Amino acid sequence: MNNTAARAFSLILHTNHPEFLRRLEQCCNLNLRIAEINKSDRSIQPFSFLC
Repeated sequence: MNNTAARAFSLILHTNHPEFLRRLEQCCNLNLRIAEINKSDRSIQPFSFLC
């Protein structure tokens, strides 16, 4: 763990954890899917169901 970062930030990522890279890759893939949906016709406008 980076002690300097630990003093500056309240949350420190445990990058040495065996699952870290797999989970980071999963987050990246999900983020790409969300971006694709946002650009497509399948995206909905926030609160459009209220109108």
